[in-house]
Amino acid sequence: MAVLVEDRTASTSDVQPPSGAVGGVLEWLLKRGILWGMTQTPLLAILGGVFFHIAPYPFMALPMLASFVALPMWVSYRKKVSIDPDEPVHHLHKYALWALAPAAVFSVVRIPLHYTIGIIYWHPWYDFGSALTGTGLGQALSPSVACSTPSRVGPLEWASTFSSSGIP
Repeated sequence: MAVLVEDRTASTSDVQPPSGAVGGVLEWLLKRGILWGMTQTPLLAILGGVFFHIAPYPFMALPMLASFVALPMWVSYRKKVSIDPDEPVHHLHKYALWALAPAAVFSVVRIPLHYTIGIIYWHPWYDFGSALTGTGLGQALSPSVACSTPSRVGPLEWASTFSSSGIP
């Protein structure tokens, strides 16, 4: 059985980025900017759809869903072509591990809210799902939509909990 190994230490003399400020901006955009933009779309959807009402939230959720699909493809592409060990795409597993602690704290902090002021833990899941699907708050479809996007639910729960009428 033959194993094909790709040489990642090849010289980049074949493709030279533009020099000067344009080259620096282009390099930052390819190495960090697109990845940063894709990971920030949930925040933009919350700010634009929930707090500032720039557009309806389901419309603002479309770029978030597109980035959710495009992010693995972009990470795969950048890992394949990058020879820079400091590029963030090579360290995403570390970032994911560091995100586990805040996610656990987020869940534990919500327990006293239930007993002190009556915020039910799963209530924001119903609000979020209802806003996206248009179904009633008591429908089974509402929380299932929220559960289908687990990587985006934490900030969305926070936003819907503290908005006065849920997600509009």
